[in-house]
Amino acid sequence: MDTPSFQERFGLPKKGLQINSIDLRTKTRIWNELNQILWAAIIPGGDYTSLPETGSVKKYIYSLWSDVLGWDYRIMPNTRGSLIDSFKSYALWEKLKWSSFLLFIERALTNYLNILDTQGGYIIQGTVFEEYIDRVNEIFTEEACGYRFVGVYITPIIDEVEISEIEQAFTNTESLVTVKLHLKKALILLSDRENPDYNNSVKESISAMEALCRLIVKKPSAVMSQALDEVEKKSKIHPVLKSGLKNLYNWSSDASGVRHANKGGTGEDFNSAKLTLVLCSGLVNYLIAKSEDEGINLQS
Repeated sequence: MDTPSFQERFGLPKKGLQINSIDLRTKTRIWNELNQILWAAIIPGGDYTSLPETGSVKKYIYSLWSDVLGWDYRIMPNTRGSLIDSFKSYALWEKLKWSSFLLFIERALTNYLNILDTQGGYIIQGTVFEEYIDRVNEIFTEEACGYRFVGVYITPIIDEVEISEIEQAFTNTESLVTVKLHLKKALILLSDRENPDYNNSVKESISAMEALCRLIVKKPSAVMSQALDEVEKKSKIHPVLKSGLKNLYNWSSDASGVRHANKGGTGEDFNSAKLTLVLCSGLVNYLIAKSEDEGINLQS
């Protein structure tokens, strides 16, 4: 059974953050860069150019064909155009798992580098490898895809532990309507692939914390910085943690900070918004657990 996508797990719009999934548009854009940048340098020529029968390029092609895709070497094409078409049919196959696609575009780079390191061969001049990595990372960013090239390897930028923390916060706030609403807004704003709003995503994450503090102290209009003094006493949180929460709130409330930044203006990026959402989700889970230990009814 396939793992549910990030959007499915959180009930987000289909054009949300791509985790455990990559759509055809994103795959096609990355495929274009693989073909036009990387393979144009490693396997130069036209559609009818014969593929080399020896050397590092031959070993590279074989490594992708046999080692990565597991295809029979006896049917490997002997012209560049047929080879590219075969690789394209695999990469853009609608049933190909997202993880297999990421492995393919990573190994398209690392296999060649490994062959150069171990066996020598033609070294591409210029910045082809860097250009390929930079372009793929740009596409990952533009398509709100939760992966990046770090060095020459593709790495998740949000892991299952972080996702689990957010999921737990959604579960824990099922009956705490205002808190959950802020968390969901924060996630939607963060993961909107067409118009991400990182400043307001941070604002909504902090607002979820503020809403929870109001429920703990039973003061619907309390400001978080003031409510935290009572939260410390009621939920028995450590004074240093209370100070940390106040600093987090003050950062988000700064006149030049995210709570007053206009959408599209200067402010926070994906990493800041993600950090704030994960951090606030964890703190929501913690404060709910501490309040329950002290017998506090949090029903909104």
